[in-house]
Amino acid sequence: MVSADEIIKLIKQGKTQTEIAKELGLSNRVIWYRIQKMRERGIEAPNVRRPRKTENDEKDDKILEGLAEGKTQTEIAKELGLSNSVISYRIQKMEERGIEVPKDRINNKILEGLAEGKTQADISKELGLSNQVIWYRIQKMKERGIEVPNVRRPRKTENDEKDDKILEGLAEGKTQADISKELGLSNQVIWYRIQKMKERGIEVPKVDRINNKILEGLAEGKTQTKIAEELNLSRQRVSQRKHEMIKRDNKKLASMIVNLINTKHATIEQIKIMGEYYGVNVEEVLNSLEEQER
Repeated sequence: MVSADEIIKLIKQGKTQTEIAKELGLSNRVIWYRIQKMRERGIEAPNVRRPRKTENDEKDDKILEGLAEGKTQTEIAKELGLSNSVISYRIQKMEERGIEVPKDRINNKILEGLAEGKTQADISKELGLSNQVIWYRIQKMKERGIEVPNVRRPRKTENDEKDDKILEGLAEGKTQADISKELGLSNQVIWYRIQKMKERGIEVPKVDRINNKILEGLAEGKTQTKIAEELNLSRQRVSQRKHEMIKRDNKKLASMIVNLINTKHATIEQIKIMGEYYGVNVEEVLNSLEEQER
């Protein structure tokens, strides 16, 4: 039975755990276990010297050969029966020892693509990898001190199909929540797309569904009390919104009133009466619409 004193003596001589195991004819695991147990019993055991690796072993050489042949880290890991993280760790340690390590083929392609000004999405498509994998590889290269060109973010200059659908929905008086549900996008995404369209100088309709409902109700001859009940608002709030609309730009309010014809909620005669009531010139808007139709 090997005593604790024997192990401590060898540790103090500066021997590594592997050397102690070899000298005592025990496994590395047993030596580690005994040292832990000594410490648990309050025996002061010095830290075991860890050998500093200065040369490549057989597996390191296999990794270098694989990378030189253009294999990926995943392929090399599979061949050597090691995990991807172990391959990455060994590569990192070789680089720290000043050994020139051939670049991973996929990483090379990523670096080439970025240098050519391609976006992450472009590179992802070309290599048949997900955007997330490309992003992860870029981060790992940066962590290893590899100079990575900045990722070019594509600048959107035109509306896509979803942007057009958002504009159509707003023009029809739908809320962002309605449009979000129809397009299967979150409210936040709808808001973000609207902001980006505004930044591109696109005129986004400012439609308030509640105000539309108030106008529709008035066009149908409903009282403010009735409209308030239908919209679950106080009569005072309906009155306040009505006066806020009156204070707005006349042309915009006139356009909102005229739009009631398209929604079949008011006749031309009714909107003319509403125009007089609100003090806006709906005739001007009607005339411009007639000219457009000619």
